[in-house]
Amino acid sequence: MVAALAIGAVVFQLVLVCLGGTVLDETNPPDLMERVVRFFVAWLAYTLVRGAITEFYPYPFLDADVEGYAAVSVVSLGIAVLFVGLAALAWRGDAALGRRRHTV
Repeated sequence: MVAALAIGAVVFQLVLVCLGGTVLDETNPPDLMERVVRFFVAWLAYTLVRGAITEFYPYPFLDADVEGYAAVSVVSLGIAVLFVGLAALAWRGDAALGRRRHTV
């Protein structure tokens, strides 16, 4: 049962990425950030709903039954900020590498 849920979660994540395009294509930063935030919100909603139904959460800090929804919200907001920061670094790194490739 747990293996099937894990496989379902991976497939769900892959579908979201495919529907949203690749993360590091030639988009401007606001589009990239919007995609990252949409993906994170969709994943979080899926995980919390699935956890409420199955009583299984992939990470202990997302267990709303134990931690409470207020604590889960605070942690989720922190993770969202981390995702946006990492996406911004990836976008800037990709742009820098792209400039370097074209000048050589």
